[in-house]
Amino acid sequence: MPSARSVLLPAALLLIVAAPAPGGGVADVGAAVEPLREAYRAELTTFAGRADAAGLAEFAAELRLQAAPPDPQTLSVTPPPRTVRPELPPVDRSEETALRRAVRRAGQGFGQEAFLLAKRAGTRGAEEPGAANLAMGLVWEILAADPDHVEARRALGQKRVGDEWLTPWEQGQARVGRVDHKTFGWTPKLHVERLEAGERLLDGRWVDADREALVRSDFATGWEVETEHYQVRTNVSLERGAEIARQLERFHAFFRATFPGFGLGPEDLRQRFVSVGRFPSYQNIGGAGGKYHVHLYRERAEYNLALIKQVPQIEMTNGFYDHRSRIASFYENGPNADPRTLFHEATHQLFYECTPQFRLVGEDAHYWAVEGIGCYMESFRDDGVTMTAGSPRYVRFVNARARWIDQQFFVPLAEFDARGRVAFQTAPDIHKCYSQASGLTHFFLHAGGGALRPALTLHLEDLYNPTVRPEQVRSLDRLTGLTWEALGEHYKQYLVQ
Repeated sequence: MPSARSVLLPAALLLIVAAPAPGGGVADVGAAVEPLREAYRAELTTFAGRADAAGLAEFAAELRLQAAPPDPQTLSVTPPPRTVRPELPPVDRSEETALRRAVRRAGQGFGQEAFLLAKRAGTRGAEEPGAANLAMGLVWEILAADPDHVEARRALGQKRVGDEWLTPWEQGQARVGRVDHKTFGWTPKLHVERLEAGERLLDGRWVDADREALVRSDFATGWEVETEHYQVRTNVSLERGAEIARQLERFHAFFRATFPGFGLGPEDLRQRFVSVGRFPSYQNIGGAGGKYHVHLYRERAEYNLALIKQVPQIEMTNGFYDHRSRIASFYENGPNADPRTLFHEATHQLFYECTPQFRLVGEDAHYWAVEGIGCYMESFRDDGVTMTAGSPRYVRFVNARARWIDQQFFVPLAEFDARGRVAFQTAPDIHKCYSQASGLTHFFLHAGGGALRPALTLHLEDLYNPTVRPEQVRSLDRLTGLTWEALGEHYKQYLVQ
């Protein structure tokens, strides 16, 4: 996969893609944010030079990393810390403390100015295309510079409680004495000692773990693991259910940072930038009980048996999201199994459940985008601090390149985009089509330094919006102002270089 900046796209493209009305809130913010961003990066680079001069090589490296522009080939998110930053010692006059204090002030200054821009886009410009993604995207940038920015934290639905930043759901858990245990998930604090000793609470009585496992082996009476956004049922183990739920919560945070405005209507967006009224949250309005529901079966045979009536071809799948029941289902592949299928189906779930209304997505056309974004998000990786997706080394993108360069496989984009679900899924070269959908998604997210990303985002929003009829979905040639033929040539160039 080439460097995303190596593909030369028309200079006017950023003005074409999702162009707002002249003088609107989004237009003003878009024009003002880049100089502010560059000025802050320049400050950080200057501080890095001072740190080098003071012999603080590690601190200098941290600052240069923070000042570097984002990697154009991947999406990367480092969520702000849960805890409030400790105060710097007021009587310490060392060069390091002076530098850290200056860096903190610079971050706070950037945060103050950037939040005014985010607020303008999120209130005055809330009705404009792209407003939610711009405003909420800036919120994530602000928290990278100033993790304790109160208004930006509120926009994400977080409030300071003691020395922690908590959502209303987390505050509620704390009030009833529940803690997030690293092995067992959210559980009453009074139960932790007994759980760690191998006991389990079953029907109001404490029993040994083996006895509980025998009862829970039946999926109907399996474990239920609840987190802020997910409800996971499994008959594998409590520990495995908690692990999957934790992975999905991290993935949810990544999704919200990379598609920050998806599913946010104008009123919800405005509410995130005012200091009164309903406290904002990311509650799933499309799922039962406000949760994303996930089923993890112990064995493939159980998975097949549970779903075969709804999906006769279920044996061909490793995971499945049913938009009718709104349940994402998987089977256990072992604790070290590749989680790519989990993230693929979770992506379908996150996009679909932005609303409670039933609808068919990509049924008559544009289905490649539905599967393409799922394949792209399979590349999600999490080292516990930073989360990324889009690595050019991921197998889907490697295959996309090979299909074109080595095999000269390419479905003309006008034809490819016209395929609906059935035409896409029954194509005799379906594996090659999945490769093209994967590569094309990478192209629209990263080519030209992300110039096409707003177009793909708006296209997905149209596809998943129940108020947009299928014939009203804006296609990517229309959103970019480029013909399918031109986009196809740019895509091929992207693969070759």
